[in-house]
Amino acid sequence: MRLGRARLGAALLVATASALWRGEPSASASPAGSATRAPALSDEACIACHADAARTWQGSMHHASASNSAYETAVYAEPLAFCRRCHAPHGDPSRETGEAARQAGITCTTCHLRSGDARTVLASPRAGPVSAPHGVERSTALGQAVCARCHEFDFPDARGERMQKTATEHRASAYAAVSCSSCHMPAAGGHRSHAFAASRDAAALARAVSVDADRNGDRLRFILEPRGVGHAFPTGDLFRRLTLTVVTEDAAGRPLATKRRYFGRVFGPARSGGEIVRREIADERLFTRTEVNFSLDRRADPTTVRWQLDYERVAFSPTRHPEEAVVEGSVTLARGTLGPPP
Repeated sequence: MRLGRARLGAALLVATASALWRGEPSASASPAGSATRAPALSDEACIACHADAARTWQGSMHHASASNSAYETAVYAEPLAFCRRCHAPHGDPSRETGEAARQAGITCTTCHLRSGDARTVLASPRAGPVSAPHGVERSTALGQAVCARCHEFDFPDARGERMQKTATEHRASAYAAVSCSSCHMPAAGGHRSHAFAASRDAAALARAVSVDADRNGDRLRFILEPRGVGHAFPTGDLFRRLTLTVVTEDAAGRPLATKRRYFGRVFGPARSGGEIVRREIADERLFTRTEVNFSLDRRADPTTVRWQLDYERVAFSPTRHPEEAVVEGSVTLARGTLGPPP
């Protein structure tokens, strides 16, 4: 029964992929044979032999890169080829993305084939025998270089400033020698997961930071520290941030005051080529252990403090005032309560 289910799962995945790519293939569809090398590789052929990887990929944000609501809202407002090149790599970036490329997103061939070479699969640089019906190149080219193609780039207006800089952050971190896949594609059952745990994975986000909180009278102290993170936290989209919220309550549980501290990139207006653009003026994300202090309003009656740290995906920040940002989604990473002093 297990073998039958595996074959059925692979067949369903192949059928799905074939339907998606009909009329808009990533490469000529020549499934890999068991004894001869395939003249060309396609996503359908990959899925037929790698059903486990395909199953985890299907639930990933790579698969939904061109069809998730946040991207579709953003690209509707700014329909730029600059965005489509990474989010819909199998479509024409100069035109509205077709349904096949939209549903496919970032696929096997996006990362595992070199441009212009549909015969050789890039694989992780580990030792061991290679038995495959196609060429296999075990190379570090599959690692950071492939990830950086879409996770490190300049603003599209040639202002000479990075819009995303995850690869640069990684090179400067204590984990520079650790590959992206070590964290975002952990090994499971002898294979690396293709679910690509990242900003939509609440458990992975919560593991990425620790929070220690203490109170001394009307003084609050928070220690925030990234854990095992090889880049700024958060990284990626320029508006992503952490928000530490502190709410003071009276003895009856009624809120008295709310204070917030934001950890993100701060942008302000600047002139570039005769135009006003927004340039980065500060980077307040977490790179290392960070201490944050709050002072409470002095009161005669006892108060309780409730605090919460959220990871926020900001859709748009119309001004440099963080409280005016439009938040598309958030994940609570940690929370706690500090009672009144004895």
